[in-house]
Amino acid sequence: MIANTIPSALENYERKRARKKRKREKEVAIQPHSDELFLQDGSGPSETAMDVEMDDIANFDVNEPPPPPANPTPPPIPAPEGRGHRTRRPTWKILQQRPTPPSSLPPPSRFTTPLADPTPSPRAAIWEGIKSSPNSFGVYREYPSRPTHTPDDFIALGDLSDTGPPPTTANETPHQTTSRLAVPTPDSSSQPPTSSSFFPFKNSTIFGLMNWMWTGSAMKSIAEMTRLVKFLKSDDFKKEDLDDFDIRAETAKFDRYLEKSGTYEPAQAASGSNPPVDGPHDGWRESDVVIKVPDGKTHSVDDIPTFTVPGLHHRSLVEVIKATIEDSASKMFHYTPFKSLYKDSEGDEQRIYDELYSSNAMIDAHMDLQQQRQELGCDLERVVASVMLWSDSTHLASFGTASLWPVYLFFGNQSKYTRGKPSTGSCHHVAYIPKLPDSFYDYYVELTGEGPPPDVLTHCRRELMHSVWQCLLDDSFLEAYDHGIVIRCPDGIDRRFYPRIFTYSADYPEKVLLATIRNMGNHPCPQCLIPKTRIPELGSRFDARRRELARRVDNDHLHFCINLARQFIYEKGLGVKSAAVERLLAERSLVPTSNAFSCLSKFGFNIFNALVPDFMHEFELGVWKATFTHLLRILFEQGGNAIPNLNQRYRDTPTFGRSTIRRFSDNVSAMKKLAARNFEDLLQCAIPVFDGLLEEEHNDAVLDLLFTLAEWHCLGKLRLHTDTTIGWLDQCTTNLGQQLRQFQKHTCSSFNTKELPKEEAARRRRKKSSTNTSAANPSQAKTSQSEGQKKKGFSLILYKLHALGNYVRNIKLFGTSDSYSTQPGELEHRRVKKFYVRTNKNHAVRQMTRLERREHAIRRQLRRLAKANTGTASSSTSTSAEKTPRRKKQPKSAAKSTPRLTVGFNESESLPYTPPEYHHHISSSRNFPIHIHSFLDSTRSDDPAIKDYYSKLQDHLIERILHPDIASDGVQYPPSKRANMWIVNDRMYRHKVMRINYTTYDMRQAQDSINARNHADVMILSRNDPDHPFEYARVIGIFHVDVILNDSDSDQQQRPISKEVFFLDPDDVIRGAHLIPAFRFGPTEELLEGESFGRAEGELDDWHFFYVNIFVDRDMYMRYAGKGIGHYRLDTGDVTPAQPVDAEEPEAPQEPELLVVAGAPVNEDRESATGDQADSEMGVNGNGEEEPEEQGDEEEDEDEEEDEDEEEDEDEEEAEEDEDEEDEEGGEEAALSEEDFGAEDGEGGFMDGEDDEGYDVL
Repeated sequence: MIANTIPSALENYERKRARKKRKREKEVAIQPHSDELFLQDGSGPSETAMDVEMDDIANFDVNEPPPPPANPTPPPIPAPEGRGHRTRRPTWKILQQRPTPPSSLPPPSRFTTPLADPTPSPRAAIWEGIKSSPNSFGVYREYPSRPTHTPDDFIALGDLSDTGPPPTTANETPHQTTSRLAVPTPDSSSQPPTSSSFFPFKNSTIFGLMNWMWTGSAMKSIAEMTRLVKFLKSDDFKKEDLDDFDIRAETAKFDRYLEKSGTYEPAQAASGSNPPVDGPHDGWRESDVVIKVPDGKTHSVDDIPTFTVPGLHHRSLVEVIKATIEDSASKMFHYTPFKSLYKDSEGDEQRIYDELYSSNAMIDAHMDLQQQRQELGCDLERVVASVMLWSDSTHLASFGTASLWPVYLFFGNQSKYTRGKPSTGSCHHVAYIPKLPDSFYDYYVELTGEGPPPDVLTHCRRELMHSVWQCLLDDSFLEAYDHGIVIRCPDGIDRRFYPRIFTYSADYPEKVLLATIRNMGNHPCPQCLIPKTRIPELGSRFDARRRELARRVDNDHLHFCINLARQFIYEKGLGVKSAAVERLLAERSLVPTSNAFSCLSKFGFNIFNALVPDFMHEFELGVWKATFTHLLRILFEQGGNAIPNLNQRYRDTPTFGRSTIRRFSDNVSAMKKLAARNFEDLLQCAIPVFDGLLEEEHNDAVLDLLFTLAEWHCLGKLRLHTDTTIGWLDQCTTNLGQQLRQFQKHTCSSFNTKELPKEEAARRRRKKSSTNTSAANPSQAKTSQSEGQKKKGFSLILYKLHALGNYVRNIKLFGTSDSYSTQPGELEHRRVKKFYVRTNKNHAVRQMTRLERREHAIRRQLRRLAKANTGTASSSTSTSAEKTPRRKKQPKSAAKSTPRLTVGFNESESLPYTPPEYHHHISSSRNFPIHIHSFLDSTRSDDPAIKDYYSKLQDHLIERILHPDIASDGVQYPPSKRANMWIVNDRMYRHKVMRINYTTYDMRQAQDSINARNHADVMILSRNDPDHPFEYARVIGIFHVDVILNDSDSDQQQRPISKEVFFLDPDDVIRGAHLIPAFRFGPTEELLEGESFGRAEGELDDWHFFYVNIFVDRDMYMRYAGKGIGHYRLDTGDVTPAQPVDAEEPEAPQEPELLVVAGAPVNEDRESATGDQADSEMGVNGNGEEEPEEQGDEEEDEDEEEDEDEEEDEDEEEAEEDEDEEDEEGGEEAALSEEDFGAEDGEGGFMDGEDDEGYDVL
């Protein structure tokens, strides 16, 4: 199974080794670089790479590593003659490439097409194929024509880093600074702001106070007060400006201004204090929505009953587009789409799929636009304004019924790495949809004499949804869709923008509303007409063909059927589900509602194609949740200690990264308050937990299924795909469908599974609610209580399972799934909840629109000030709250009798910001020294963790000094050599945390934080094992030392190389690793007896084996699967004969060095059991029960109903639940009000305010 999905890394390695060997046989040995520096033989250095950072802290920032090599494989070091040769390799710091921005286009002179004018003329609709040169990763672009604006030319290394920008002042931390798309870099050539620059505020003082009042956290905390005090101490604050200040009057004035105009340019205030109202009118409007009501009577077209729904708050889509593109933040928008291409190591060209503006859909829309007839008398450049829509209902309070149904708009011209961050302001609120009010019941009773039946209520809710969208898709939007809008861009060029809707992200209940189909009807998919009974055939060749041949299309025939059905209902007086209506619509599971998006069908828009997959609800809260739930049913049925063991194993699973793997709850099997991120963690750690809980016959099948689920999860969430990885995802989808059918047929049928206790309680609540009260019928109540747990099978008839087959097509069409996931919308819910808290709950939605406009206007004002000011925009208080340093517990005065190699959690050690140029970074503090010999004297002499400690330390230091750029391999030096080296004052200086910057598979930079307490596992390149690319080590201490080496001897004798490396050069560390104990094999006391420095404090035993969690994040998975563009690929050119032990090596101390004391490499992970592929295509019908006939909305699948009923609450927990992630010693995550989670929760998408050890960033 694995071979069909993931290519063997070993096979790739051996193939490259053979190819490189043949190449070396024909080439002459490459000479060393001319700029390499060598130590002078016989002159001992007075300072070494070990103590450069300690000599002068002021020189800290200038000691940067050299730039990465242009070629991924550095030239090999020549093998000297004589004995003492060893296989050596450069350190990982040298091998790893840093992220680099895309290469610029060649000069225009190379092409026949001249450089575009400031107002470019229209181009012929042909693909010119203008290519950029490949960057260091081999990635290049192909444009249809020469672009007039390339925003990636302004990208620097810091913009490609997911660890946050550097601090701009001494008092700011990286997470405080706002994104470059929210507050652009100030223009040093511009003039300082004047009083008119703060309009509609009188001066900087009032603007600063209003900024503090209406932005930041909804709950004014210590951090918010710190932000205020910072402003009061700045030069922008003047006490005399507050003589006539009134916050109520100033806010009312601000609101009146916002109601008249959506924006204001400072240039308009140059001549007076009352500038004219101008600019995009993108403010909020309040309208009523009118829907038609079926009353079962005949009517003419003019006298059909209608009901008015009040309270639609919306903004003009055209004005939102204008305001966004005119704003200076849009300077990073892409106006010309392109193909992103890549040549792999074998020279094959592959297409890259990542951003929407490099997708096939964007390219097709651009080329179609260029083929249209130009507007009369207009020769402006025509640009596609890519619109991406989100909508989802959300609760506004933990208690009560207050809710909001917002519609969000994003622009696909903007990078997804920016769109995914709430603090950038990339999300535009365009509507708050009202719900059908309670007064509708009274209206219907007055109209018909009886209450509305369920099918009428459902129909009216659909009518309301599409009536709202008819209001949003007004005549001005249709005009812009057809003829475009002329907008002046931040570069000063006028362009004609044509809005195009590409994606609409929503969960399944909302997709059903938008697609005007029945909820879990006979054809439940919004994109195709697959029968519900065929859903279990996921991955079969018939399933793939059926998806393509039976796609839904918004055409005239569809419109005719729906309009005729509406005539039957409104004019003939037939029921919503009458026989005549069903004959027209039931065959395709349609409903009698006119789709508002059909007005765009004449332009080629198909709403069914725009309803993209929803990864969070369809897989994490869908297929995986259903599978995990049934696995729990199996364990409950098996009995014994299976469930307690599962809970214990999850509790013992270590955390990883910054919120990548969080600490699991004590009772995982209860599944209480689990959000999508929690189910993701459960899957990523499932294989070690479930291994051995079932009998061997079923254990292998379950592990196979868990492996495939985890693999599909990784491939489905990749932020960068190539043609190869798309093929892997396609094959993995096939494997998943086969294994789910095999799991249902063989494993599930072997157990008489019943409801979980949680499911039984939920069923009883639903039954009690449906009968109003059990007291009305005592006999029925008695029967209900004696029913007990019902039999529960594993059903494959889920729309969410069918949706997994749509990912390959949609990734090719729109880019990777993180670009249009519902997660950004869920994160944006935090913002509307923040607004709700600040209202008085009376007409709350109206007040929330004002709060949204205030915050938006102040953001725009800050951007203008940033551009006008020669400094930064932080003088009037930043929009992000400054995090107050946490108070630390003072260390106890009495020290322990035996010092530890680690620094206690309660100890405070400051760590500066880590520049992206560094490979690794520790603090420069000397606050925690340890005397080496005193330490050794106070320890057990038989502890293997400190056996030959001092001699190993000397060997390591000598090797590091003589060969700073060569990976250390535990060479042993003679005593005469050790005698020439001594450690100053015999002291080591301990540290708490080491940060590791590494390049991810999608050519960005991420960071791991390593500490010896709870995130101590690291991975390095394998030194001796050709069958596995990596080795693993557990860090038990982080140190630096001051060393003096008198290298006067020239002993060339080769010494043995240790099989275990006790001391590790941080230059060799690739990144952190997630090692999970192999619980099945239990602990052991045979490796280390009693307490040992090789274990964490308080531990008395070890584990026999560990699993290496390759699914912990997508970057880790790609390191094992291969084909990661940003990953370094090892070949034989990196493994060269080493120089003799005492030969001269280049000295290159560019960056602060440190020592990592690491124990013996952790035992390799036990290979996860993966069986053969499922050997047959099973067209089974879910759990074997007979499916009911077409029932539409009221009688949907029970599993689906339970799933959907719980999703809304779970989504709320996903967006707002702030779990306590402290470990046993109090380590915690930063709890910011607006975390920038980026494309993936916890995986390189945000910068924690604190490191794992809990100390603050300077």
